[in-house]
Amino acid sequence: MIPASLEAFAGGYVIDAEYVHTAGEPLDPVAFGVMEVGTECVQVYRREEILRWTELPFPCDPAHFVVSYNAPAESAFLHALGVGMPAMWIDLMAESRTLRNIAIAKRFMKPFQQAHPEIYRPNQDITLLESVDIFGVEGGGDADFKEVSRELVMSRQWESGDEGIWQQICAYCESDVRLTARLLMKVEPHIGNLQEALIRGRYAAEQGRMTARGIPVDRHMLQRLKVEHLQILQRYREEVDPDGTRLTPKGRISQTWLARKLTALGIKPQHPHTRTGKASTKAADLTETAGEFGDEELRRIAQWAQLVKIFSEGKDGELKFSAMGADGRVRYSQLPFLTNTGRSGAFEETALMSLPKWMRGLVQPLPGEVLLCADFSAEEFAVAAGLSKDVQMQQAYAAGDPYLSMALAAGLEEDQARQARPMYKSLVLGKMFGMGLQRFRERSGVSYAQAVQAWRFFDREFARFREWQKRIAMLARQRGWIKTRYGWMARVYPATRDTSLMNWIIQSSAGDVLRLTVLLLAEAGIDVLMTMHDAVLVSCPESQAAEISAEVVRIMREAAEIAVGLAIRVELLEVRPGERLLSKDTLPEWQRVMDLLESVA
Repeated sequence: MIPASLEAFAGGYVIDAEYVHTAGEPLDPVAFGVMEVGTECVQVYRREEILRWTELPFPCDPAHFVVSYNAPAESAFLHALGVGMPAMWIDLMAESRTLRNIAIAKRFMKPFQQAHPEIYRPNQDITLLESVDIFGVEGGGDADFKEVSRELVMSRQWESGDEGIWQQICAYCESDVRLTARLLMKVEPHIGNLQEALIRGRYAAEQGRMTARGIPVDRHMLQRLKVEHLQILQRYREEVDPDGTRLTPKGRISQTWLARKLTALGIKPQHPHTRTGKASTKAADLTETAGEFGDEELRRIAQWAQLVKIFSEGKDGELKFSAMGADGRVRYSQLPFLTNTGRSGAFEETALMSLPKWMRGLVQPLPGEVLLCADFSAEEFAVAAGLSKDVQMQQAYAAGDPYLSMALAAGLEEDQARQARPMYKSLVLGKMFGMGLQRFRERSGVSYAQAVQAWRFFDREFARFREWQKRIAMLARQRGWIKTRYGWMARVYPATRDTSLMNWIIQSSAGDVLRLTVLLLAEAGIDVLMTMHDAVLVSCPESQAAEISAEVVRIMREAAEIAVGLAIRVELLEVRPGERLLSKDTLPEWQRVMDLLESVA
């Protein structure tokens, strides 16, 4: 029986892939199971059959859909084979995740879970067996059988040709197909809007293809960093802390020195603090403060904090870094819906594109390949302007630099406006995400009178946006849920703060923009290698770089206009063979580390 919401399709297929996953390498196929929806017949293909495929053993056109649990894995499996890719996906892992999504900030999640034990692992991906259990699927899976069978696959015991081993692997694959089919019948009534589910499924599948493609890196330089990272750290430390007052013996930032430094600069209240009242030593907080107040010494200490984290070692003494395949491409998985706002991201902090941007100097296209890094400019501001239909906000965005435009609109002269730009940026982002007046004053370092003046100016200038914010929060509380235009949703509880709702709608709508961007690029036949918050990394043949660059920008602007009602500007960085994925902002720090590397060689 085909679920009612899927009857418009000519047919559908439930699939499951079994494979060996070696870090950094494409997935190595072992078995593949497929069952037509509405039937009970499962066909399981073994490795030798799979490697002979010239096309998929089921229709993959837009008139047919596939159902899987963990679409990124199945799509990466099929991509490595190069024999076709289904056009329409329903990913039951994504749907299970969506139905347990809560609009609660991460720092408040523990008390929320204690108060609501009925919600199983909110805001997290869970396994097939866990979903089968919480949705009450009859005849749930056997965890012990699954674990033993998966070990047979991963340990490559099937290479012996033992028929008993192959029969168990095939039975395991068939079992997962049947469980996924039964789970579909339980989940389908909760999906609501099928088109939104298809967007999630297709996006999840595209994340798998990104992983399979991999990111080309300078393998020689990566190897040198792996070998000599400790010497680089030592040289770096000698430079940033020549008298031993800034860092502790273990390399941590001295709280005594930091407190004195912030006090001397007159910015101690503006810098973020821990819950115990100590100045934050997080690299991100130090970088933001150093940039905002233009202090070079603080900036270098922030870079030390970054480098210590990047060059940390695992238990084996190796540099923690994304694994590289034999083809010189780094591969790591991203979770399509990592956060409650639906943003994708790598689970591991050592993932290449999650590291500080100067580390992208390791990224180098292969001969004949060009990389395009396309980034939405001031996206959160643009999303807010588009969704709220605030004409004043839209005009400020159209002016080029919305924060400078605000300062000028407030009546400041050109030079004064440029000096005040950081304050107005802090004001705008604070207002978007619920910052209070007192926190804004502390963060910006201005007098109370100046803070109030800027605060009131924002409310007058962007009155429509402020009313839209209030309406979004009010409706979310009335309904008990909040939802973007393209279907990412979260449940709202009394514990949900208005500030969380304000942040959620902007970040989640930006997620809509990125998902539509990826799907439109895929439809245009453009290879996306990775998504990074508000950006995509694209690979194309060198001979087509100019044409594809223009198409990427056009598609991204189109996706934004569809998702939030405003075409968002796109900044494009083109990287040709022999060049590195570095901008004018990230090049100096990369060069500094390279100089240190040469000094220890």
